[in-house]
Amino acid sequence: MERRSFLKKLALNSALLAGILSLLGALRAIVPKLTRDKMTCKLGHVADFPMNTFTLAEKAGVFIYRDHVGVRGVSALCTHLGCTLEKSDDGFICPCHGSSFSSTGLVLSGPAPQSLAWFQVS
Repeated sequence: MERRSFLKKLALNSALLAGILSLLGALRAIVPKLTRDKMTCKLGHVADFPMNTFTLAEKAGVFIYRDHVGVRGVSALCTHLGCTLEKSDDGFICPCHGSSFSSTGLVLSGPAPQSLAWFQVS
C-alpha cells in the first residue's frame, strides 16, 4: 500500500470516527430529556418518605421530597454530564465535576449549565 493511499484512508476513518462520537454525544444529551418527562415507576408508599427530607430514588433518578404541601421529585442527575448528585447540607453536589445546586434546584456553582428539573409525583 502506498503512503498516500494509507494517509487518505487514515484521514477518512478518523473523520468518520469523529462524526460518530459527536452524534453519540448529542444523543446522550437529548434522549434522557425525552424519556424522563414521561417516565412512570412505582417508588413505594408516601409513608416511606420522611417529612421535610430529600430521599434518593435511584431507580427513577430523582430525589423525592415530602412536606406539608405534598410529594415532589427533583432530578438527581447533574445537568452538566448526568452524574448522580449527592445530598449536602444546603442542597446537592455533583461528585464528578463539583457543580452545586440549592435545595430548590438552582445552580450555585460549577460547570452545570441549568437548574435541576422538578417532577410531579402521584
